Amino acid sequence: MNKGRKITGGRYHANRKSKKYELPGIPRIVKLREKKVKVLRVRGGNLKSVLLSIEVANIMDKKGKSKVAKITKPKLKMGIVIFL
Repeated sequence: MNKGRKITGGRYHANRKSKKYELPGIPRIVKLREKKVKVLRVRGGNLKSVLLSIEVANIMDKKGKSKVAKITKPKLKMGIVIFL
């Protein structure tokens, strides 16, 4: 029996590390601000847009209907929460 060979005569291929183009991109957390998009040049010269921040979100109600809603930050004034 040959070392490193299958019973059919084929070779076993060793595992290898990931190539640069196989690695995932940097994980980005979307922040609650005015819309900001970054355009990246990716493999093959193509462009990919990454969302960095936005003011709206997709909201679903109890019936399963969805709509786009603007998210507001609460402001605290003298112990009272005020939504702007």
